[in-house]
Parts: sequence; C-alpha cells; structure tokens
Amino acid sequence: MSIPLLLRGGRVAVDPLGDGGVIEDASVLVGEDGKVEALGPAAEVTAPPGARARVVDLGGRLVLPGLVNAHTHLYSTLARGMPPLPGTPPRDFVGVLERLWWPLDRALTLDDVYLSAFFGLLECVRAGVTTVIDHHASQGAVAGSLEAVARAAQDVGVRLCTCFEVTDRDGPEVARAGLDENVRFARAVRADARPRGGEATLAATFGLHASFTCGDETLRAARDLVEREGLAGVHVHVAEDRADEEDALRRAGVRTVERLHGLGLLGPGTVAGHCVWADDAEVDRLAETRTLVVTNPSSNMNNGVGRLDLARLRARGVRVALGSDGMTGDVLHELAQAYLVRRDAAGDPRVGGDDAAALLRGANEVADLFFPGAGLGRLAVGGPADLVVLDYDPWTPLDGGNLLWHLLYGGLGAKARTVVVGGRVVLDEGQVPDHDLPAMTARARAAARALWGRRS
Repeated sequence: MSIPLLLRGGRVAVDPLGDGGVIEDASVLVGEDGKVEALGPAAEVTAPPGARARVVDLGGRLVLPGLVNAHTHLYSTLARGMPPLPGTPPRDFVGVLERLWWPLDRALTLDDVYLSAFFGLLECVRAGVTTVIDHHASQGAVAGSLEAVARAAQDVGVRLCTCFEVTDRDGPEVARAGLDENVRFARAVRADARPRGGEATLAATFGLHASFTCGDETLRAARDLVEREGLAGVHVHVAEDRADEEDALRRAGVRTVERLHGLGLLGPGTVAGHCVWADDAEVDRLAETRTLVVTNPSSNMNNGVGRLDLARLRARGVRVALGSDGMTGDVLHELAQAYLVRRDAAGDPRVGGDDAAALLRGANEVADLFFPGAGLGRLAVGGPADLVVLDYDPWTPLDGGNLLWHLLYGGLGAKARTVVVGGRVVLDEGQVPDHDLPAMTARARAAARALWGRRS
C-alpha cells in the first residue's frame, strides 16, 4: 500500500471479545506502513492534512479484526465435487482416508498445490479470514510444496503458517522427504518472513499426520528436528477417530495423547486437531501440557467420527480453538456449528455462548503462537491493519454486549465486502484486485479434472 486508507463511518469492533466493545460511527485510518494509525469516532479520525488518501465510506457497516482459521487443509480445495473412486463406498473414517484423501495426496502436483491453496485462501478472505494455519499434504510432490502454498498466500495477501504432514503411510523415502520439507521451509521463513504492516506474513511449524500413520522412529525424528530448529512444537491430528486410539494401544500400550506425550511432542507450542476421542486422562494431559486443541465441527460431522465435548475440555482447563479442516474457509460458519452442536448435545438452550467465545479467543492464541507480538484478532493503534468490513448493517441494535450473538446468528462469514491485511486491500468491494480470476478459475478447473483422473 502506498497511500493512507481511511475507512469512515462504520461500527468498529476493536476486540470482539474484549473490553473495547463496538464504537458507533467510527473510522479507522491505515497508514502507509500498513499499521493502524488512528481509530475512534469518525469526527476525530481524519486523513492527515494534505495527504493523498483513499477514503472508503462504510455506511454503518460492521468492521471486525481479521479472523483466524486455526486448522485447515488448503490442499483439499481442488477436491470439491470430486467423484468417489470406483468400488464400494467407504464405511468408516479410515476408509474415507484410504479411498478419498490419500489417493488425492499422492496425485497432487506442485501446480495443483499452488492452485488449491490460492482458491482455498481466497475462500478464506471472502469469509473475513486474514490468518490461516495450514496443515499440508502432497505425498506425490513433497519438495517445494510448502513454498508453493506460501506463494499462493503472498499472491492472495493473507498471513499463513504452514507445515508438511509427515507420515509413514507411503514408505520411508516419502517420510524422510516430509521431514526435510518441514526443515527447509522453516529455515526459509526464518530468513525471510515477508513482513507487512510491521509483522511477518509467513510462519512455520512442524507437521505430522497422526499417531496412527507414524512409527516411533519418525515421531522421534520429528521431535529432534523441532528442538534443533527451535520450533514451538508440532501440528498434528489427535484422536480424530477411535482408530487412532486403537492403533496407539496396539503400538505402545497407551492411548494416543499419552503416546505423543511420551515421545515429547505435546506442549504449549503444539496444535492438536480434533481430539474427539480423548478420554478424561488424555484431556487432563492436554491441559497439563498446555497443548492447543482445535475443533473442526463440520468436518467431524461429515466424517461421522463424533463430537468434541467442548464443555469437558474447557472444564478441565484445555485451551481450545476453532478451525475448518478444509471443509470451508468460513470460520464464522464453523463457530455457529460448534455452538449449535454444543447446545444440541447438551439438550440445553442455556449453554454454548461461553464455548463459542472461548473458541474465538483460542484461535487468537494460535495466531499469537505463530505470529508473536502481532496482536492478531484485535485492532490497536500501532498494530497491523488486519481487518474485515462486513456488508452488515443490522436492523436490530448491535453493541459490545450482543456482538457475539450477531456473529452466531447473522450469517456474517459470507458477507465480507472489503478485507485489509497489513494495509494491503486483498478484497475490494467484493472484488479481488490484481488477479485475472476467470483465467485462474479455468486453469484450476482443468487441473482439478486432471487430478481427479490421476487418483488410484
């Protein structure tokens, strides 16, 4: 961004879950450096005298800090609408992996990886997401795959943390390549995090698929590399299905969380996806180690693996966050799903609000883990200008006290109108600047058709 940006006359939620509330008839001034230069009542926030600034009239629309998707799979975007492989449809979660996702992983090319990430991230932006925590797999194209995902993030304009899902399911050579890809990318990010708005736009962690597809040797190698490279922890699926627990008991005589803990893979820098089947002792271990647990309600329901008992985890002190697992880019939709599932499971219409708020806070904690000190998920003078303007000017009162209920019931994820990341306008009045989307869409459709045909 080369000139200041003044967003004028909207409802601005400085911190949707904090004490900032909602400022009525407010403006946000974004400086040339991509940071928030001023924030407050519109009468008090104006462009610098004599400055050439772009002015956007918000017309009362709602402005939120950019949202965080704490666990997704950008490589899955090209699978939307994909026909199943011939034969008997899978009857369980492992069958879905073996017949749907793992053949796709092996068939992806680096060009597919880029296109899938580009459109997956674009979907996130259109839902107001500005920070994405990705968990990548392309076992047929390992080397260079994380840079392809990162290139897509730079082109779309979002902040991204990614890693490669290391697994033994395709043999030792592919497992070694996955370990190497995590290390190579982490070093590349350390050398160039591509800052914008005063904060990094790229971050790295260390990926593992799941306990049930990794032997002890691979898990130990990952742990040693995490320590050697100074990474915070790992990003791994945990107890998504009962098969993960059964495998850990066969391999190690303990359940999944205990197996990972025994190998030194849990802690405050580890992101554990799902944890649906974790028992009480495992939940206590997750709390003790301060491991971040990310729930993905739509994916869990889609795969028929069960529901995460959010109330049980929160009561025992587990840090929880929200992701989409590649099902969608719309985390506010996922928030509503988690909220409704919680109420349905409890059979109690009094519950759910605190859980939804905890998931949003937890997603910000995940962003803090990978982008420390950036303050993502909040708007503050001097902080990065990561924000979303929603096409939402409700016909009922909206303030800090009821904002969460507007987020849950307003269908807001699909209403992003303008999105700014570090001062860069990445969605402009509903349009994506700087890209020939029809040409890229045609390219992606052709790539998807070819990809579907290569699966086996």
